[in-house]
Amino acid sequence: MIELLATATEAAPATGEILPWVSTFVVAVLGVVLRGHAKSQGIEEGKKRVQIDPQPLAVKMEDHFVTRREFDGFKSEIRSDVTEIKGLFQQTMTKIDTQSSTLTRDIKEMGTGAYNGRQKLWDKVNDQGERLRSVEDRVPPPAHKHSA
Repeated sequence: MIELLATATEAAPATGEILPWVSTFVVAVLGVVLRGHAKSQGIEEGKKRVQIDPQPLAVKMEDHFVTRREFDGFKSEIRSDVTEIKGLFQQTMTKIDTQSSTLTRDIKEMGTGAYNGRQKLWDKVNDQGERLRSVEDRVPPPAHKHSA
């Protein structure tokens, strides 16, 4: 287009005939603008847009599809189910926490009881050792036989 304008302006007579040159310029500008518009709309040279109306393609199982109203109903049902699940989850977590604290308390009590039981056993062992020592102190040592 620009080459066309350059060629047209070179051949312009000096006599002042301006109308043909202005019309050539306007036609060139319109051509550039329309071509840019066609490209922005996705229409390229040599390609045509095809529009099918009404839609000839039918879905065989269309009656099995969910309508928008049914879908909205399902969404509200799912929301209520999620709310119920959250409540059940919270109850479960509360029960787990209660059982965990009970189990922890029981384990600590058993550990304390085992420690105390071992302490009693050691005390009895020490008492037995003291008794044995007192008995040994009362019994004379055995006489050693010298073998010759």
